[in-house]
Amino acid sequence: MEGVKALYQRAADAGDTYAMARLADMREEVGDKSGSEALYQQVADAGDTDALMYLAQLKEDAGDLTGAEAAYERAASAGVAHALTYLAELKEDAEDFEGAEAAYERAANAGDTDAVLRLAQLREEAGDIDAAKALYQQAGDSGHADALVRLADLHEWSGDQKGAERYYQQAAATGDTAILVHLAELRKAAGDVDRAEALYQQAAANPIALSNVARTRERAGDREGAEVLYQRAGDSGHAGALVRLAELREWAGDEKGAERNYQLAAATGDPDILIHLARMRDEAGDQKSAETFYQQAADSGELDSEEARLRWPFGLDADGSPTPPWT
Repeated sequence: MEGVKALYQRAADAGDTYAMARLADMREEVGDKSGSEALYQQVADAGDTDALMYLAQLKEDAGDLTGAEAAYERAASAGVAHALTYLAELKEDAEDFEGAEAAYERAANAGDTDAVLRLAQLREEAGDIDAAKALYQQAGDSGHADALVRLADLHEWSGDQKGAERYYQQAAATGDTAILVHLAELRKAAGDVDRAEALYQQAAANPIALSNVARTRERAGDREGAEVLYQRAGDSGHAGALVRLAELREWAGDEKGAERNYQLAAATGDPDILIHLARMRDEAGDQKSAETFYQQAADSGELDSEEARLRWPFGLDADGSPTPPWT
């Protein structure tokens, strides 16, 4: 390592900025922050904007906010588009909200849509909803889905359902399943059942996301709505959604509904589901069905060895039937 370091040092002494940057990395790794910063300063002074950004972050980490700000400003002047956003975040962390907003404005004017979105959020937090809407619209026009969703939310909360739906539809064009589900629910509430069903079917193309939306509904106390979405996700082949639906049915006392969904989920071969089904059939007194599910779990190789030994002390024959006692 010393030999490599010596080679980098020789190259750095000859003015090689890459070698200086590598030496700066090495200094930082051994805890020599000031030495690392000095080398990055040399590389940055040579016109390397990556080094300038790294130098700004080193200064920020060291608590030198004035030095970090100056470095970000230099990087922005050198054409590093995201330097202004870093500068805005620095000011925001320092609770200089006026300075942060000014930096976000500069970044937004330079075409940074994330900065436009953050500026819209700041306007909204300050209670200037009209300005926030205009900025969300600006970000949305640049293809920022989050901005469109937020714009839709604002219209929905103000009672403008048509405006909300228009923006949700624009956001849904990005393929976000959660937006499709919300839009479907809006259409259902408006009595447009056919359109709602079409949107639900479109959302079902991503059953994992659909199941996540169902869990959100469940946490909000809308168990009926959650079950509908779990069912749709399950119909699209999501075993986890079927298991959750079975659990909800089981807790509601619907043993038949629970078992039906467990059986559908068990078709995936998950041994835990098979074991749960076996125990359900045991409790219902259906020993024959219970035995079948236990054997399927054993065939998967996942049934606990102790439980298998207790159930079949002499093992299983090749056809899956319990081996009789040895004579």
